[in-house]
Amino acid sequence: MQIGTSYYPELTPEADWDRDLGIMAEAGLTVVRVFDFAWAAFEPRELEYDFTWVQRFLDLLTNHGLSAVLCTPTAAPPAWLVQQYPQIMIETREGQSLPFGGRRDVDVCSPIFRDYAVRIATAMGERFGKHPSVIGWQIDNELCGAEHLAPESHTPESTWRFRRWLQDKYGDLAALNKAWYMTFWSQAFSAWGEVTTPRCQRVTRGWAIDYSRFFSDMQAEFARLQYDALRPHLADHQWINHNSTAMFDRGLNHADLARALDNAGWDAYLGAASAGHGYKEQFVCLANDWLRTATRKPIKVMETGIHDCTEEYLSLLARHGVDMVLFWHWRCHRGNLEAGGRTICDYAGEPYPEQLAKAKAAGAFGRKASAPDVSRRDAAMIFSVDCFRAHLHKGNGWKEGPPDYLDAMIPTYAEAIANLGPIDVIEPGASLDGYRIVFVPSLRLLDESAAAVIREYVEAGGVLLISGKTAHVNGTAVYYERPGDPLAAVTGARLRVPGD
Repeated sequence: MQIGTSYYPELTPEADWDRDLGIMAEAGLTVVRVFDFAWAAFEPRELEYDFTWVQRFLDLLTNHGLSAVLCTPTAAPPAWLVQQYPQIMIETREGQSLPFGGRRDVDVCSPIFRDYAVRIATAMGERFGKHPSVIGWQIDNELCGAEHLAPESHTPESTWRFRRWLQDKYGDLAALNKAWYMTFWSQAFSAWGEVTTPRCQRVTRGWAIDYSRFFSDMQAEFARLQYDALRPHLADHQWINHNSTAMFDRGLNHADLARALDNAGWDAYLGAASAGHGYKEQFVCLANDWLRTATRKPIKVMETGIHDCTEEYLSLLARHGVDMVLFWHWRCHRGNLEAGGRTICDYAGEPYPEQLAKAKAAGAFGRKASAPDVSRRDAAMIFSVDCFRAHLHKGNGWKEGPPDYLDAMIPTYAEAIANLGPIDVIEPGASLDGYRIVFVPSLRLLDESAAAVIREYVEAGGVLLISGKTAHVNGTAVYYERPGDPLAAVTGARLRVPGD
């Protein structure tokens, strides 16, 4: 297992670089992750690149025997770009365009922003794609929409792309109106130009679910654009991934994002993946099992906290498919929102003894750890992003209606891995062939095609462990005439009266 840390040379006096890297190498760290917010340092003015300092830093890494993971810096565009093109910023439901000054506040549907993102990624790839210290690349940083706001954007560009996405999926308005049950409240569309992003708090569930699917697809599409810009310039051994976050609370299909790149990466801060639902370690396992199943490749933990790092935690990560762990981060920032923090070193770059000891212990663990097992397991659980998308659009109103999907699902998963070890985590509709047992906890939203796969599995002799509420509504949250009907042939259960 490779062990390393994030570092910010653009924020650190160059005179300190050599000393800092020397301490890292002496501690047994092997990888340094850099540049996730360095766009203005690379391109202080449009088309005026300054990569000379980057070359000096990467050469120092080589001298110390350290490897680099380079991040494309598109999570934080420079002031000159936002001032020239304010239309690239996310627009809220209320029609407010987000101002400059934060991060991840850019609409990834914007063709202008996409063009500039591809250009900076290309420039980095051309300059450093063959550098001997570079082993991998990270696209952007934590793609999941604007911080502390709903995972949405309502710009004209997002609206246009959403319409195109719906046209590709449904083909005509009659099919869309039927899927979303738009005859209710006289909401049926008569022209594609009437279809917008879901600004109203009370839109039909199908509208909100499809928008969440679209928003997730756009994150993967944006990452893939940068991937395609980078890949031609890189050495063959260099990989490209992304550091996913908000694993289970913003409606994102991180498996799709991982499949768009070379391997899966995520920010495994202990407790962050649980989204306030408890079961901290189990949600970490779930995230890893989901990504491992999607890619069948080892997973990179691109960020985690040194304070949470114990041999037990590293062992848990390794059992569930992780082969790289990077700490965020090495040295305290001296200003702005992320000043301070639980870093390995203080503002002057002096290591905290306790934290440095943890880093050394992690390095020692990494040197003796075996390669993770990413093979197919005998048992699987069906996990549905759509089951919590159904309530995502309501924001703080999630708790209205049925029990939260994560609360209903995670006890089954926790019991399964406690008895069986890591299991596969698959999406509805995926093949179930070869699994000895399949768990289906509270899969309330299930379309007919995915239900058919489950029926065929059971009819062929497969073992199914299922819990309610399951198969009550279809893929756009429209109730079946008899909730539970799609699986009634194998469960013997259906409800006469719909409702929660």
